[in-house]
Amino acid sequence: MLTNERLADYVVLMNEARELSNKANSKAYALRQDAIRLGFEATAAADHAVLIADIVQENKDPSSMPKLIHASRDAAAKAAEATLKALEAIKKANEADHESTEAFERTRIAAENLTEALNREGY
Repeated sequence: MLTNERLADYVVLMNEARELSNKANSKAYALRQDAIRLGFEATAAADHAVLIADIVQENKDPSSMPKLIHASRDAAAKAAEATLKALEAIKKANEADHESTEAFERTRIAAENLTEALNREGY
């Protein structure tokens, strides 16, 4: 027989699991959004580096070459830095996604346990 105390325990476990999954999901969502933003920034920086490199390649004026090469080097360095930031953000988001998945799995198990207990008692 399912006692009120045991039912309350199942409900508490269910609520705890639900709260944890909500927090984990919110964190994963925020980190994923940050990773996406940084990914766009990295892509823009890489596009800029390619554009500057193309200008250097097409340049016919030797006097402007040093300035263009400097700009190209700076653009490439910024692209590399932006890409590294995006990679780190993606790794953090992936970890948060994993934590969120585990939290939802705990919620599923808690919900199944509560359902099974109620079914056994004919509720």
